Amino acid sequence: MTNFVSSSIVDLKARPVHLSPHDYSHNPLRESQLLFGERVEIIDKWRDHLKVKALEQSQHNLPYEGWVEKDGLQTIKVDLPANVVVSKLQTTLKIKHENLLLSYGTTLHAQFHQSWWEVILPNGNRGVCEKEDLRPLQFSSKHLIHEARRFLGTPYLWGGRGAYQCSTVKAVGVDCSGLISLLFRAQGKEIPRNAHDQFLKATKLKYPDLNPGTLVFLRPENKGNTITHVLLCLGNDTLIEAPESGKHVRLLKWKIGCGQEGELFFIKDRPHLYHATFGTYL
Repeated sequence: MTNFVSSSIVDLKARPVHLSPHDYSHNPLRESQLLFGERVEIIDKWRDHLKVKALEQSQHNLPYEGWVEKDGLQTIKVDLPANVVVSKLQTTLKIKHENLLLSYGTTLHAQFHQSWWEVILPNGNRGVCEKEDLRPLQFSSKHLIHEARRFLGTPYLWGGRGAYQCSTVKAVGVDCSGLISLLFRAQGKEIPRNAHDQFLKATKLKYPDLNPGTLVFLRPENKGNTITHVLLCLGNDTLIEAPESGKHVRLLKWKIGCGQEGELFFIKDRPHLYHATFGTYL
């Protein structure tokens, strides 16, 4: 049976445990995060948790699997295709006497009424969003680059895939691949969740290309062939990244904060060098 996420955001976890809402340290139990409205298939249960397949996030070409708290899901009653997306870092969805914070990248079905959006929810309820907080769900490389900058200062969160402060009961932020997948989701293009899978699916570029929208995939020198980090080129020799636990989304300038040293790639405050591959989904 297909359900949908009815909370602002929920953690997708490797085990059915509760995570601290204020802990931004590296926690490998957080596999990813699911946004309001995302579809899931329930495959198991344990006490107050459900094991699900995240139907809108892929890992190794299959739906991402993990555990979520069962009070964050509801049964789908009205299954309408998404036609708009939250384009601000967060917005408020007003449902009768309840206000629900929604993260950037949350997709919805809505109808426009002069100066506001009427949102039709998967449980049959209806809500209202401000005109400027939603936009049509369609691909735009211009929006991709412009909206990426909105994440500057967002905390790095291992497994994170949401805009900061869209929840008061969950730690919310982005990791490197969570930022990239969320940006493309907001353009109506679903790409794999994790950096290595993103690398495998992307069209490879044969030489360093810093055009807006290019992705830089990194694997540490002498540490195997797995891609462990990804950055997005914004143009003008500028890249954006969600770096690591304890830091925030930031900009790097080519040849100053990062760049090539011979055949290897460096980032100014990282202790090791990387092999870099450039790719694109544009």
